[in-house]
Amino acid sequence: MPKSKGKDKSLIVGDTVDRISKLPDELLCRILTYLQTKEVVATSILSKRWEHVWTTTHNLDCSDQLQFCKDYEAELRMFIEYVDNVIFYHGGSKIEKCSLSCYSQDVSAHLYAWICAIVCSGVQEFTLQSTSFTDLPWSVLTCKTLVVLKIKGRFVLNLPSGFCLPNLKALHLESVIYVDNTYVEMLCLGCPFLEELDIERNDWDGMQNLSISVPLLKRLSICLSGFYLEGAHVFCKCENEILQGLQNVRLLALSGDTITSLSNFIRDHDLPKFKHLLRLELGTAANIDWSLLPRLLENTNNLEVLVFPKGLVVHKNHREFQHFSWLPPESVPDCLIFQLKIVQIRHFVGALGEVDLVKYLLESSKVLERMAIHCHDFNSKERKINCRLEFARNLISNVHRGSETCEVEIV
Repeated sequence: MPKSKGKDKSLIVGDTVDRISKLPDELLCRILTYLQTKEVVATSILSKRWEHVWTTTHNLDCSDQLQFCKDYEAELRMFIEYVDNVIFYHGGSKIEKCSLSCYSQDVSAHLYAWICAIVCSGVQEFTLQSTSFTDLPWSVLTCKTLVVLKIKGRFVLNLPSGFCLPNLKALHLESVIYVDNTYVEMLCLGCPFLEELDIERNDWDGMQNLSISVPLLKRLSICLSGFYLEGAHVFCKCENEILQGLQNVRLLALSGDTITSLSNFIRDHDLPKFKHLLRLELGTAANIDWSLLPRLLENTNNLEVLVFPKGLVVHKNHREFQHFSWLPPESVPDCLIFQLKIVQIRHFVGALGEVDLVKYLLESSKVLERMAIHCHDFNSKERKINCRLEFARNLISNVHRGSETCEVEIV
């Protein structure tokens, strides 16, 4: 049989044509994304055609398993050389997805440079794991291409001034060390399009209070290990069970938007039990009728302090404010019978729904020590306003109190 003319001998194996090698680099690159990075790099020895194809791949996965090696020193040198080749000699092509996992202390000296190089490659999805104490490069927190960022390990989070992750939609932080107690809140503010936030914490991470303000957040997961979180502030519109990870907090503050979202969510879902919660702060928003309040009180058996810092209704002025009808639950929550000691209400306007809710709390709370009601200052001398507040004050003052020692202050 006559030999084919004009064929590249490197593309012929026996009498079989190597059709895969004849594919364009773009298609070969897509095929290589289904292989492990070590396997991808190994294709460089197949032929001259394959020598540099691996450098055009958009997905990288570098993970050391040195703790399981018998010849540790040799494997360590091989791993460092391997990662250097993969990251620094990637041909300048874009890295869309990268996973870098380093579990050996001897690798930590190289970690900073590797991270910086990956970020400069326009990475969109970056997973970073390490057991070493390492400063997280500021370049990670100013990367404009990142869409998904997952950080696991003892990375020290120190935020640079003016940082911003403009395209980040998913952020996962596990066992990270926070230099400042407000860094999670600041980090969220620098991610305007964040939709997914996962935080796994330890008692040594340097943070006691957790405040989250993310307008577009769709999923929030918070896992606490080995301690009680002193406080948590949640300010987001979420359709998910956003409070599931906060069951052990002692202080919980919910914004009005969060309460509105939860009111819709609990129609088909159960709220978690907050067995350690001592103080609950509830904001307000338009159309809140406080139907969620009994459910919250039923799930906070040890609650001692209940605060409404924004009041019970939304109001524009002394004439325009929200009205609601308070419907008391059929059974009294245990926290009102055995635990609740202090109730604080601000921006009180004297609406009938407010009065009914206050009367319920006074009548049902058996160990209440103090209720403080601060009337909203409308800066008006209109008689109608004063009469409304005076009428509300008289109704509340004459309510039969479930606790004989309760003091009521209306100012």
